[in-house]
Amino acid sequence: MFIGGLSWQTTQEGLKEYFCKFGEVKECMVMRDPVTKRSRGFGFVTYAEQAGVEKVLAQNRHELDSKTIDPKVAFPRRAQPKLVTRTKKIFVGGLSVNTTIEDVKQYFDQFGKVDDAMLMFDKTTNRHRGFGFVTFENEDVVEKVCEIHFHEINNKMVECKKAQPKEVMTPTGSARGRSRVMPYGMDAFMLGIGMLGKFALHQKNYHLQFGWHNTPSLIFSVVFNIS
Repeated sequence: MFIGGLSWQTTQEGLKEYFCKFGEVKECMVMRDPVTKRSRGFGFVTYAEQAGVEKVLAQNRHELDSKTIDPKVAFPRRAQPKLVTRTKKIFVGGLSVNTTIEDVKQYFDQFGKVDDAMLMFDKTTNRHRGFGFVTFENEDVVEKVCEIHFHEINNKMVECKKAQPKEVMTPTGSARGRSRVMPYGMDAFMLGIGMLGKFALHQKNYHLQFGWHNTPSLIFSVVFNIS
């Protein structure tokens, strides 16, 4: 479950203690800023059984550390038949120029173990292009990260979403219907060749009429196979 509206004083232990009243808590975390280590005002609670979630939702009001909190189902099922719904890899976009791969790893480590992280670089400038990918050890971590959707890294909001295979991002057959034409330069070249051939034929007929065989027009007739 996603738990919003937490007090800055609420600890992970306090959060777990409160929600244990509704059922066995399998996992619990309070999200903190990786630099200041202060609570960001929200967290997650995972129950061992669905019954725990239902009991929490059945209660109209929840208060913890003298503050009303807002528990919600973290990962509602959405009808996305063509999109990946379970994955260990996320896309991270909108990174600042100064953000390093270490910054990215450090930030996402608070959600769960990071297996791999990469930033996409421009081959010319050797600077990253403002986006990258992070692979986690567990698919559930991806669900938590994407539920928040927008994250703050190095004082800049970045977008996180599930990484999709190329065949999903670019459907098969999307290139159909394109007209197969030559580039403008090639069209002009072929048009010029055609006109030159007609000119050669005209010149050949003209010179043959007067019996002038040893002329450049005969060279054209050989080149363009004009008989």
